[in-house]
Amino acid sequence: MCLLLHPCKQLHAQLCAGSLGDTAISETFDKNSLPPNYNSYKEVYDCPGPGEFVLTNFIFGCGNKTWPPTAGDHTRLVSHNAHSNEMLLNAAGKPGIIYQRTADGFCGDITYQFSAFVTNMMWPRACGGQPVLPNLTFSVTDASGAINATYSTGDIKIDSIGVDWKQYGLFFTTPDSPTPVTFKITSNAIGGCGAAFAIDDITVRPCGTRVSVTLDDDTVSAVDVCEGFTNPLLLKASYLGFTNPKTTWQNSLDSGQTWQDIAGAVTTTYKAPRTKPGTAVMYRIIVAEAVNFNSPKCRIASNPVWIGVHSASPPVPLTHGSACLDKDYTMPYVAGGSNYIWTGPNGFYSISLQPIVPAIQYSDTGLYKVKAITDFGCITIDSVYITVSPSVTLSVTKNYAVCEGSPLQFDASGGGTYLWTPAAGLSSTTIPNPTLLAKDSAKYQVLIENEYGCRDSAIVEVDVYRRITLSAGPDKYIQAGDTATLTPAITGTAVSYYWTPGIYMNDAAAFNPKVHPPLGDMIYTLHAQSGPGCGNGTDDVTVHVYDNMYIPNAFTPNNDGHNDVFRILPFDNYTLNHFIIYNRWGKAVFSTTNPGEGWDGRFNQQPQPPGTYVYYLEMTAKDGRKITRRGTVVLIR
Repeated sequence: MCLLLHPCKQLHAQLCAGSLGDTAISETFDKNSLPPNYNSYKEVYDCPGPGEFVLTNFIFGCGNKTWPPTAGDHTRLVSHNAHSNEMLLNAAGKPGIIYQRTADGFCGDITYQFSAFVTNMMWPRACGGQPVLPNLTFSVTDASGAINATYSTGDIKIDSIGVDWKQYGLFFTTPDSPTPVTFKITSNAIGGCGAAFAIDDITVRPCGTRVSVTLDDDTVSAVDVCEGFTNPLLLKASYLGFTNPKTTWQNSLDSGQTWQDIAGAVTTTYKAPRTKPGTAVMYRIIVAEAVNFNSPKCRIASNPVWIGVHSASPPVPLTHGSACLDKDYTMPYVAGGSNYIWTGPNGFYSISLQPIVPAIQYSDTGLYKVKAITDFGCITIDSVYITVSPSVTLSVTKNYAVCEGSPLQFDASGGGTYLWTPAAGLSSTTIPNPTLLAKDSAKYQVLIENEYGCRDSAIVEVDVYRRITLSAGPDKYIQAGDTATLTPAITGTAVSYYWTPGIYMNDAAAFNPKVHPPLGDMIYTLHAQSGPGCGNGTDDVTVHVYDNMYIPNAFTPNNDGHNDVFRILPFDNYTLNHFIIYNRWGKAVFSTTNPGEGWDGRFNQQPQPPGTYVYYLEMTAKDGRKITRRGTVVLIR
């Protein structure tokens, strides 16, 4: 202990070993409540350099990423104060004042604790692995400026886990007639790189002998009771070291953030009143010499005791359950518990939330009881009376296959009433054997119910096979000696196919066979059949084989549907490079590379005069051979 009138120096932190009172001074570095000129360093608003500090509650990437990140200052960690910060200080090579404040109103001959929470803010790799360590001094100065109590932290070591808040400080005793007191924390670090630390929650609190409170003669910090509890809830206080003590009990409804005196509760015992479920109250006793009792800076507080009152699950009226013979029965849901104990006929026992009675029998009829127990031990007893009724069993074909558009009749049996879903495509939803006009594969549910409300259900799956459609593809035009590839189109389910005749064809079972018939026209027939029996059919394609390219020598664009367009016959397996038509003055009036396009006798949407026009044609076969043609065509109107 350091007396304010007698200087002393302490080598180790001297923190209160008894009980503390409420804060006479509290500093959480809320920017709106800081005293003026409280330190000698420069404030910045980002990572601080040497001789700088920042007030923050989030740190990341400072010290060239050699300082550990933090999310939340020390105050937030312990009390969730949304307005607090910590001071992050880079004190390398710059000794100075971290924090100082002068206050008065202290009582005489009272011991106080002056402390703060500090953490080293460097990783071991900071400053090339040789950082200067933080070193702080706490001091208490009287009105004359004399330092009457000091404490040095020594070098604050780097913790390998990063941020590690530790409390440092001293305690001192005021004289009988105290003067204003100045509290100061300074940084002693000298040298080069390092000395980065954070400081928070600077407090001055009265310190006295141990003041203890028990609840029902038991040393506890918290107790949970259920509504209707019978606990005495008697609080008893004990303390020593006071000449003429005065006491009062206090309570808090906000987890100790604020305390209120309890009127008339001034003895060392207090019987906590009954409160309604859902309430939580903290209690403590405060003690001081009678002469100092009215000063909050001079009172000592006991350990707080928390009393929480909890409700059990609300009881529900006796309910009835209807079970179906030989079916599993699930007990109704009972809310509010964390543990359950079920009992019932035939020695039934379960600790599940919703236990199951498997394949229930008539002998299982009766009263089932459940004891619902909350996390706090509150108990509610509920019950349900189960009646077992005759069951119903559904019989139905569960899988069908049918061709697209064909009717299908279901065949359910076994129940009193029926309900089919979905209703789309069904002739009825309430008969056992509705007819379905199948369009797409789908699943249907059938539910049956007897007069006792017992039910059974099943899922019926219907696979719909697509009917066959086919086309042998467009006719083909080739030169003698060339090859054409047939391009059919077939839809349907599990379709098989083949071509006839198989002559001049590479594979009669191929989908896209290659054909090379001789000069003239050759008809090929595509045969297709659905595997599930959903249709069959044939279709023909003609392959036209020419010994030379046929190009008309005249056309009549009069919109009579005959010879209205001048076009070439597109050969299969050829690419059209150029098809250009010129008028008598050599101007191109039509051009295309699409073999399906032809000239309708117009240019820029204007009909061209009758007469002779020149065409140029160039095509390339797949093997690279080129065909070119030049000639004339007569436009007749």
